[in-house]
Amino acid sequence: MAYRNHNHRQINPTETEAFEQLSFLARSPNRTAILRALYHAPHDRHELETLTGAPRPTLARILGELEERGWVERENHEYDTTVIGGLVVEELLRTLRAVSTVHRLRQLLMNVPSEAISLDIEALSEATVTVAEPGAPFRPVKRFGELIRESSTLRDLNKSFIGHLCRAELTELLDDGGSMTVIYEPEVVDSMLSAADDATEAVRTGAIRVFVHEALPFGLSLFDERVALAGYDPTTGALTTLVDTDNAEVRRWATGVYETYRADAVEYDEVESSTPKVGTETAETAQSATDATF
Repeated sequence: MAYRNHNHRQINPTETEAFEQLSFLARSPNRTAILRALYHAPHDRHELETLTGAPRPTLARILGELEERGWVERENHEYDTTVIGGLVVEELLRTLRAVSTVHRLRQLLMNVPSEAISLDIEALSEATVTVAEPGAPFRPVKRFGELIRESSTLRDLNKSFIGHLCRAELTELLDDGGSMTVIYEPEVVDSMLSAADDATEAVRTGAIRVFVHEALPFGLSLFDERVALAGYDPTTGALTTLVDTDNAEVRRWATGVYETYRADAVEYDEVESSTPKVGTETAETAQSATDATF
């Protein structure tokens, strides 16, 4: 994910000044509130007092500070942001969104290699984040099941097989003529096929297409409308976080990642027959077996 700068260098004077400006705003919620209010529309002092709740003396002091920095100007009895002030607000809002997004995604980011996801963090700003909690450890699994129910296809690139925890949802997807294609590491494939005979039968009949890849960096699932990123506990392997979104940028990125790993993977029956071959998935969608269940 595009959140690490590997170009280590000292902060230059311009950046030091920028930090000072940011600190000036961050130290006072009233400053931020007043500047944001003026960014949306000009106001007089009485209106600003009502909108922000800032005491009158504080309001007068802050308006003076903002005028001094060239961020606010006064015409008659009204205050408004200058061009510079407007740009400051826009960048401030962008920074706040980014920090808020990082905070919401912290459980995922802690368990995914930083170099593995080359995606602008802002693309996930509106994502649904589901985190396992002590009293509700299966919340991410439950959310995964909801996504399956809303979809007719599932392309799953994952470090773990959680399908045995969503058996009813997967059974319904396949019985309704949906398709499922997975890319798993060898031990995950073994786990999936040993979990239940019906999973093996679904693979045998082509209801599920299985591809094997030696090393996958994280969990990624593509549904009809949404994309999900999965974070796992590095010690227990348990699913701890699921982040899903319908953002178009994320879907383009996820599709490219999936296709890249798919091109390097080997289909399971080819592995079994000891005649491995790397190829591209055909246009035909595998249909479920008549009685395939999970």
